[in-house]
Amino acid sequence: MKILRKIDLFQKEINTLRPLEGEILEQIKDYYRVGLTWTSNALEGNSLTESETKVLLEDGLTVGGKPLRDLFEAVDHAKAYDFMFSALQNRCIDEYTVLRMHELFYQNIEPEYAGRYRNMRVIITGSRYPVTEPEKIEEEMGRLFEWIQNERDGYHPVEFAAQLHKRFVFLHPFKDGNGRVARLLMNLALIQDGYLPVIVPPVLRLEYVSLLERAHWDDGDFVAFIAERELESQKEILRLFQIPFEQIPLDGEFQIRKSDYFRENGGVVFPNPNAPTGILMGLPEIEDIISHNQDVVVIVDEAYIDFGGISAFPLLDKYDNLLIIQTVSKSRALAGLRVGYAFGSPQLISYLNDVRNSFNSYTMNRLTQTLGAAAVRDREYFERTNALIIATRERIKRELKQLGFSFQDSKSNFLFVTHPSVKAGVIYESLRAAGIYVRHFSKPERISDYLRIAVGTDQEMDCLLIKLKEILQQHGDLHGNTGECQ
Repeated sequence: MKILRKIDLFQKEINTLRPLEGEILEQIKDYYRVGLTWTSNALEGNSLTESETKVLLEDGLTVGGKPLRDLFEAVDHAKAYDFMFSALQNRCIDEYTVLRMHELFYQNIEPEYAGRYRNMRVIITGSRYPVTEPEKIEEEMGRLFEWIQNERDGYHPVEFAAQLHKRFVFLHPFKDGNGRVARLLMNLALIQDGYLPVIVPPVLRLEYVSLLERAHWDDGDFVAFIAERELESQKEILRLFQIPFEQIPLDGEFQIRKSDYFRENGGVVFPNPNAPTGILMGLPEIEDIISHNQDVVVIVDEAYIDFGGISAFPLLDKYDNLLIIQTVSKSRALAGLRVGYAFGSPQLISYLNDVRNSFNSYTMNRLTQTLGAAAVRDREYFERTNALIIATRERIKRELKQLGFSFQDSKSNFLFVTHPSVKAGVIYESLRAAGIYVRHFSKPERISDYLRIAVGTDQEMDCLLIKLKEILQQHGDLHGNTGECQ
């Protein structure tokens, strides 16, 4: 299974945190305690929100208007979760572990059934398949523990955890709480083998339940689903611990080498046109990158696409893993609004909606939304001003070439230039002294002799050209009249 190889790739990065014990293990335990408790209960219909669960578990404050059972489920699931972390050392999952988990979770709901196999028949709503008869539960659980002991090492740890979840929930040994115990056992198996807990968010409940039902005859998709959730946990921990993702350098001509992306990875992000070079990648090359990475998200940042490029928008119908992001900050000159937008499959957009309130540092009020929408609708003004910028850019390209500057063919609203005779740092300081500001990058070293020149009005660019001629003349690289800035 390809996703298991990807999980192994991420696991190598996480292993740099080894040993996964002590303070780091405590941080991971605390981080997942609320999230796993809330999601696991919410999947079963518990009415507490994540915030209410957090307040209850961390501050001990009860929530008014909520059923008492929902409060017990949250508090006691957290106790079972804590017990799960106490069972890491011996890599054993036995009957005591299972019964103790259920007892801790169910002790205040129906004490007489807590930590005891059921003695009645039950029907699972929405399932076509019967569960184990009560008189056979102890025998079938014994077989499950034998399978754990004898077959565990024959599986990938994530596949084993998914199989354990499936097999346990199909037995349904308790009167209630089987799903929550199944998820705790699954995560116990993962943590014992050094992997991260899996969280199934409520928004994925329908997919989760349907795949579990299908697993009665084909469990491949269910295992893949659990693997996807493990991968998401790995990505989250990498982000939280700030383990760097790989930044792939451009080639000698500042071009993206598409073949650099034809390998295992956790996702691909690149701007088109690129920044600060302004180089545009064609759609065939973009599609080649996407087609080689169909099991991860490919994000194309098109912040500068309106200045002469062709959007990857036509590829959205073909690739569900493509996300295109744009902004009103550049071509619509409204950077102060902090308005961006994304195009992608319904699934990708739903994921963005799920997390945007947690990660979006620029929330939009009603005024911001109104202005952003108006800017997008006003196509006539947008096209007119864009045409002026493009025309000025193309004229400045010709003028700069005559002055000896070299650069790639920019399709953005800036030029990335260098001069063979006068250092970029010298030009930058001279322009700044004259009140003209361009961008100079001292690092990385390979671009330290380049300037990024934003395209302004014709009058502003004429002043820039005049000053550049003066600078070149001062360094003996240009002769004749330079003109005056108006």
